[in-house]
Formats: sequence, structure tokens, C-alpha cells
Amino acid sequence: VDNVNNPPILNEYCRGNNIRFLALKMADMKSLYDDTLLLGRLLDRTDQAKMLCAQIFNDLLQVRSRTAGKKRRRVFLSMSRTPGNLTGLSTVGPGTCLNELIEFAGGVNVFNDLSQPYSQISKETLLKRRPEIIIEPQITPTISENKRQQLI
Repeated sequence: VDNVNNPPILNEYCRGNNIRFLALKMADMKSLYDDTLLLGRLLDRTDQAKMLCAQIFNDLLQVRSRTAGKKRRRVFLSMSRTPGNLTGLSTVGPGTCLNELIEFAGGVNVFNDLSQPYSQISKETLLKRRPEIIIEPQITPTISENKRQQLI
């Protein structure tokens, strides 16, 4: 459907195999909502897409209300790094959905002043930014609610 800014090999593969291709931006919260609604229309699931967007919005408002008035903590979100050490670090900057989620949750992204949405950083730069919380998404076994509350 949309092949702007996508790898040519993927576009060629889809075109050659008669596969509809849709590139979704999903860069920030607005585009996440817009793309969810577009996908819902394309899949003939408009009502479900609207309900999902409403649920996400309501959940975010609840998180924001729970953190209102509390000290905003300095957060570093590690998108990637070299396993076993602090090299090859990358993070998110302004204009990203993840940066907005940090803010909704009452945090301040220590790299919200970057000129790009995603950037490589050095460990020295990270240390200078002095994060209070480091988030590193991983695929790991689910932790119990009790353990999660202890970490918070």
C-alpha cells in the first residue's frame, strides 16, 4: 500500500508476490493512534481500533493522574547495547512514542534534547546525564506483581 522510505528489497518482494504492503509510521502517540485507526479500517475492524485507541488513551490518563504532583524522575531508556557491557548504547529522543510514554509516566527522558529520534550514545555521555532510572526492555519471563512493585 505504501512503500515510502522502505527497503527496496522488501518492496520488490511484496510486489513480486502480490502481497499488499503497508508502512506504518508509529513514531509518536498521534501517529500510533492514526495508524491504528487506518489499520482497523483496512482490516474492517474500525470499531475495535477505535476501542483500542480509547483504552490506550484512558490508561495513559490514569498513569498521568497517579504521577501528578510527584517528583519527575530522570530516565534513560536503553534501546540496545552490546551484551555484557556499556558499549553500543542507543536511546530515544524527542518526537518518539517512547519519549512521550516516559513523560506520561512522570519521567523526564535524560536524552530528550537529542536532534534525532534515535541516537547512539557513549557511556560517558550517559553518566554525565545522571539518570535516576534506567529502563532496558528485554524479553524475559514475567515477574510477579509483588516484585514489580518492589522495583518501582
